[in-house]
Order: sequence, then structure tokens, then C-alpha cells
Amino acid sequence: APGVESQSEWTVGEWSACSRACDGGTKHRVVRCSDAVDPVNGCGTSPPATSAPCNWQVCPTYAWSSGVWDECDTSCGYSGTRRRLVQCRAVGASDDFVTLGDLLDSDNDNVTLL
Repeated sequence: APGVESQSEWTVGEWSACSRACDGGTKHRVVRCSDAVDPVNGCGTSPPATSAPCNWQVCPTYAWSSGVWDECDTSCGYSGTRRRLVQCRAVGASDDFVTLGDLLDSDNDNVTLL
């Protein structure tokens, strides 16, 4: 109605989860004008952002790390077995190895090859 002042403001929702865990993603939120008289143009021309960049950190790279072979468990023949520890590890920015188990909090990150 003419002469009625409109109380208008932008209302924003919570940010969504980022679209990527690393190497840059996008998060989104709902933005609405709370003007009952003119919900399209009542809040002005500069709404808050509906998307934003997130998780800019570089994704880790992975490499196999293997230990030394154990001694053969038999002294002769072809039926002996030797073992070594093989791990998939994330290589950090400083090129230090971090065990995948440390990243995932798992006790099952070791693979034994025969």
C-alpha cells in the first residue's frame, strides 16, 4: 500500500558442505529478501553471495612405502616365505610421509605382500 514503509532485509541460510574436500570447491546457501511487499526488488540490488570458494588446501598425493624383506622362513627349497611391510602413505607439502592410517584413524592400513 502507498505510504507504508517496508521493512526489508536479506535473510541467508546456512552454508552447504563444500563440494570438494581439497583443491578448491564451492559452498552454497539460500539468500532471500524478506520484503512482503516486493520480495524480488525490495531488498535492494546487492544481495549477499549465494556461493563462495572453500577448501583451498592442496590435496595430498599418495605413494607406496615398503620396508625391508624379512629373512626366508625356510633354509632351502622353494616353499619359503619372505614378508615386508607395505603402506600407502600421503606425501605432505614438506615431502614427509604421513601414514594413511594416521589420516583415517584406522588400524588396517598395512598391507603385507607375500
